[in-house]
Amino acid sequence: MNKRITISIITILIIIVIIIWYTFTTKNKTIRYYSNENNEQQEKESYMVEDVYINNGDNKIYGMLYRPNTEEKAPIIIYSHGLGGNYSYGMDYAEELVKKGYAIYLFDFCGGSATSKSTGETTEMSVLTEMSDLEAVLKEVKTWDFVDKIKITLFGTSQGGLVSSQVAASHEQEIHGLILFYPAFVISDDIHSKYPTKEDIPEKENYMGWIEVSSKYMLDIYDMDFYKEVENYKKEVLIIHGDQDSIVDLKYSKQLNDIYQNSELKIIEDAGHGFYGNSFQESLNYILEYLEKIES
Repeated sequence: MNKRITISIITILIIIVIIIWYTFTTKNKTIRYYSNENNEQQEKESYMVEDVYINNGDNKIYGMLYRPNTEEKAPIIIYSHGLGGNYSYGMDYAEELVKKGYAIYLFDFCGGSATSKSTGETTEMSVLTEMSDLEAVLKEVKTWDFVDKIKITLFGTSQGGLVSSQVAASHEQEIHGLILFYPAFVISDDIHSKYPTKEDIPEKENYMGWIEVSSKYMLDIYDMDFYKEVENYKKEVLIIHGDQDSIVDLKYSKQLNDIYQNSELKIIEDAGHGFYGNSFQESLNYILEYLEKIES
């Protein structure tokens, strides 16, 4: 009798250990399944969404992965948000692009905003730290078995666009496509106009009125020439900018378009720093046209 009780207790303990182990190993990954009914072809396309964390040194990067629920390898798009934003700014695009067969990883830069799910403080963040984050994501994405590793596209908005342009230039062989929304090449001019010398830079600042940064943010890029760096990227580039953008003037994208050897600038009328409603659909159409072009 005592032997049976002992065996039962041991069995219960083993089950508890298994439950604890499963909970621990899956707590950073949530999988959700979705389906989309194609009325014209009467076909059902399904995809899944996962919360995926990626390590970058001592920091942990949070991201949301959209991927087609198929056994075929998928091209992947890595989305980088703007200053003070987060991964959710790219969800509308992800929900549309995944239905077209693209996997998309949206992530939060470490210290990228007060709402970031990644580790790190905004006072520890700079364009260089965000470049490091994106490089860590790129390295990890290349290990995923469902990814078509020769079809990796970077997609960045505002400061995320600036970051994507710099990483693409230093990793040209690994990047298949580059999509830039109103890339924030204005940052260098803004910092130099406010602080003529490095000694003028304060220890902390409420930059642009919406995010607290430290002197690191300004000092890290004070001597960088972003336009010079992008000359190394010679593949096709899509740049999209609104003609009413009051944060990043259209002239910066025009200059960037002149520097790239193989780029196209699409200007959306009456659009500001962000695309909504009709301008969202217009920008999405440009993306789809571009992706089809580089796939052919």
